[in-house]
Amino acid sequence: MRRGIVVVAVAFAATLIGACGNGPTIKSFLAKADPACKQGNDLVSVITVPSDVAGFTDFGTKLADNTNKTVAQLEALKAPSGKNGEGAKAFIAGLKKGAADARALAAKATSGDFPGVEKGAADIQTDFKDADSKARAYGSTQCGQAQADQAAKAAQAAPGAAKKAFIAKADPICAAANTKVKAIPDP
Repeated sequence: MRRGIVVVAVAFAATLIGACGNGPTIKSFLAKADPACKQGNDLVSVITVPSDVAGFTDFGTKLADNTNKTVAQLEALKAPSGKNGEGAKAFIAGLKKGAADARALAAKATSGDFPGVEKGAADIQTDFKDADSKARAYGSTQCGQAQADQAAKAAQAAPGAAKKAFIAKADPICAAANTKVKAIPDP
């Protein structure tokens, strides 16, 4: 009889320790994370994808700001511990990297760095695609989705915007040079 009481007590203690020490599950974390990401998606999906280099300043700033808001909400949640939390940390880190690169893209656009805008747009596309893939692998249906979509559109628009900006700067220089050449008398 005494042995039965000890077995029951040990089993009960193990259940209590297991219940208290495990923290949230992946499912319970995602039940809170996906709505936060959905809210962020709604903000990110309406950011206008620019057609000119100057527009990448506003685009990059808004993308970074809205992504950082989502990241702050995700970091405020208690993620699962141990191996169960690694996937959450990975996709959140990917979102942070994308936000930092979006901010760098905005700075490149502000300074008129045409090649930098093209590279910056490609960088955010890679960052957010990676974050989105990691979020999907973890089980999220929302996190990283709108960022990846908008970054892909920006990467597609950047070369044309950079070319247009380059031509806009080069045309007056070329026109002035042509005027000077035409002013040179024939030999």
